[in-house]
This record gives sequence, structure tokens and C-alpha cells, in this order.
Amino acid sequence: MPEDDVSILFIEGYGHASFMQEHFLKNGRIQGISPFDSCQRFRVWVTDPQYLSPEDTYPDAFGVERCIQEISSGKYHAIVVVDLAHRVDEFQDVLGEHIQDFCQNGGVVAFPSSESSLVSMLQDLFGVTWNRSEYFRTTWSPCSENLQLVNYSFGNGNFSRRIIQDYSTKGNTLRGVPPHERCFGVSSTSTTQSLVPTMNGRSVAPEASAEDYDVVVAMHEYGKGVIAYFGDVNAEDKTIQLVAAFVQSRAPKLPIDCFAGLSDDEFDKIKTLKDQGNKSFQEGRLEEAIDLYEKSLAIYGHKLGSHGSQREVHVNLYSNISLIYFKQGKWLDAEATATKGIAIDDYHSKCRFRRAKARFKISRKAKSGDIGRLRGAESDLVRCCQPGDDHSETTRQLMLSIEAEINRLKNKENKSFSKGFGKALKTAVKTKKTSLPG
Repeated sequence: MPEDDVSILFIEGYGHASFMQEHFLKNGRIQGISPFDSCQRFRVWVTDPQYLSPEDTYPDAFGVERCIQEISSGKYHAIVVVDLAHRVDEFQDVLGEHIQDFCQNGGVVAFPSSESSLVSMLQDLFGVTWNRSEYFRTTWSPCSENLQLVNYSFGNGNFSRRIIQDYSTKGNTLRGVPPHERCFGVSSTSTTQSLVPTMNGRSVAPEASAEDYDVVVAMHEYGKGVIAYFGDVNAEDKTIQLVAAFVQSRAPKLPIDCFAGLSDDEFDKIKTLKDQGNKSFQEGRLEEAIDLYEKSLAIYGHKLGSHGSQREVHVNLYSNISLIYFKQGKWLDAEATATKGIAIDDYHSKCRFRRAKARFKISRKAKSGDIGRLRGAESDLVRCCQPGDDHSETTRQLMLSIEAEINRLKNKENKSFSKGFGKALKTAVKTKKTSLPG
């Protein structure tokens, strides 16, 4: 499965310092590439936004209700609960059942945290046998007794096995982790690492016969899905890379579809309204058609519809409304509506084509054009070209028009710059002459 097909919901706001969220956005790069750049991300800040600082990158949405809607939408393969360090009981009461259901039905859930206080919650929700242990920095190693699972769970993501190696981080550790759930832990040579001399160099290696030792990354199968705990006080680069590799490697082939489905009665109503809307459209009653299509969309609510015909009808409704707005000359509305359809199906050729046409019209209407929108239109057309596309010639003609418009705007910009530069140069020379001594 291509990594850019992995959709991840980031649940944020349960730590009273927002730097962890910022680290997951910006850190962990390998050769300049963020480990989550190839994924589709959506961030919901669940608690009071006062813990965000002015320098922070604002989330995509706020609030518990929005978070529940996103979990139950059927959009996501994986959830990352970033730094569940405070208000663990509240998280369990409000979101616990939804996270359980998501995992039970095949979802992947990662818990990277600066605290191990969430372990009791993991015991309650998922039945893990893990216990809180210590807090220290050392070099962690892939657990040798479980390398097959480690390779499977971290070796199929964007960074593959490049990250399955020893690494150093300061973490809250676990004990009581069964051998088949251990991922990264202390090795026979592990010692504490600290700037404080009395705390540095203490051996944390297990006894040769020990069956239990400190683990900093552990995973647990639950239903059709899997959860993982990552102990890391500072959200260091290696941990971020491991979280990305885990969710990409273990993500199901499709988002968790059971949440997205509508009942047969609901879908029958949608299809009836859509057919009525199509008839109104064909007879030229465009506003009536939009009203019928929007009534169909209202039945979907925050759900996408299950994969197959429900999902296809959902995106086609947005495509049809976009077409009507285009015919009415409402280019911005046409663009925005097509974008909603693309959010459901990234490769929907009609939505991509209609958004490209709307963007072309918006640029032509703007006084100075809009090269950014035209570049976006180019990208839309590239992505909407599918083998056997019946509209390939129309797409080609639109692409040529867009390229010509981009070249026209560039030439206009160059001429304007040259004219302005020449005028400024003449003014400078004239000023210099008048300022010379007589």
C-alpha cells in the first residue's frame, strides 16, 4: 500500500505543553524528509486551546465532538494520540470506547507519551499486562527475541528497515511485557546516560536469566487491530520515525469502513433524492437540483458511506453540485465543492477536472491572474488522467490553455519588472546628477 494512501488522525491537547505536537509536525526528518510527509494528516486539538502558544502551528479542528466525528467517519487507517500525559481519566471516559472500536475493527493506534500514567488506561481498555517501570535515558535495541514482529511492524513503512536499529532517548519504561509484545528495550550493554555524574553509567542491562526487563516500545494486538506504546519524554527524532514507520507498516489496506456505512434505508433515500436532482438538472431547474443534492448530503452527515456504491454516490453528489456552480459562473463555489469531493476520493477524475476548470476561470477573472491556482489546476489534471479516460482530449485542451495562461502571466510579470526596474534606474541616475556639486 502506498504510504500516501495512509490517513492518520492526530489527537492532541492532552499534554499541558504543546512542544510534543510541534515536534511531530516538524522533527524526525531523514535526508530532509518528514516521516509523515507521505501521509494524509488531520489534527484535532481536543482540550482547552490555551495550552497552544502563539508560535504553534494551529490544528485543523478543535473539540471532543469533532474528534469523535473524525474517528467514526471511516476516513482513517491510524490514530496517533500525541502525549496523553494529563487528564487520562477524561480521555478514557470520553474517547476510550471510540478508540477501542476503531482498533477492534482493524485500526492502528499509537500512544507516544512523555508520561507512563496512561498505562493503567491501556490495561482497562485493551487488557495489556504491562506495568509502569522506570524513567531514564539509555541506548535501546530491537528486542532480539521478537525480531520477526519488529521487522514486520516497523519495516514496511516509508523508511523501511533503516530505522530498526539501536537508538538513544529518555523514556518512561514498561515491565511485564510478554516476549511477543516487546519491540525496543534494554540490551546486555545498556547503561544510563546523564549529564549528572552520579546518574550516568548505571547498568540497566537485564540479568542473563531474566524474563522481564525494561521496554520502551511495546505493542499489543487487539481485535483486528493493534496498539503501541512509545515512551519518550521529549518526542525525539528517532521516536517520531518509529511512530511513522509503525502506523505505515501496520495500517490496514482500507480505512476502517465499518464506521462509515449507512443503513439500506438511508442509502435508498439518498439515491432517490439524487435521481430527483438529476431530473431537475436535466430540465434546467438548477437551484432545485442543488437543493435535492444537498438534502442527500445531509443524510450522510459526517459519515463517508462504506466503500463501493455508498462512497461513489457521496463524491458524485459533490461533483454534480460543482458542475452546476460552474454553469452558473460561481467559480469559487465550484472549486470549493469539487474540493469536498476530492477529500473523499483523491483520484475522482470529474472532481479533479471540474476543480481545474474552476481554478482556470478564477485566475482569468483576477486582475493579475493567479499562478498558484493555475499550478493547482495543472496538478488536478495530471491526477485526473486515468487509463481509458473518455475525456482525455478535453483534458489535454484544458491543460494547453492553462499552460498558455501561465506563460502569459509570467511574460506580463517579466515586462512589468523590466519596466519598473528601468524607471527606477532612470530616477536613480537623475537624482545622482542633480546631487553633483556645481
